[in-house]
Amino acid sequence: DERFLYNPVGITLENGVQKATKERAVADMLYFNPKFHFDGSVDWAAVKEIQKAVEYPLTPSRYVASQVNRCIT
Repeated sequence: DERFLYNPVGITLENGVQKATKERAVADMLYFNPKFHFDGSVDWAAVKEIQKAVEYPLTPSRYVASQVNRCIT
């Protein structure tokens, strides 16, 4: 959906290149594949805020409720 693709929340501009923050990348991955497994630490509160701003469905409770620190490194 283009409204997600062009939403600038969690996107930075570095040397003319747009890059997703780690939290935006996690939010995007959970939108496209809610069962994806992450390794590493994640700021789940920041991911949830990005999901709200982008209008993605919120993070499955299995991630947030357990507060397991898993994400892409």
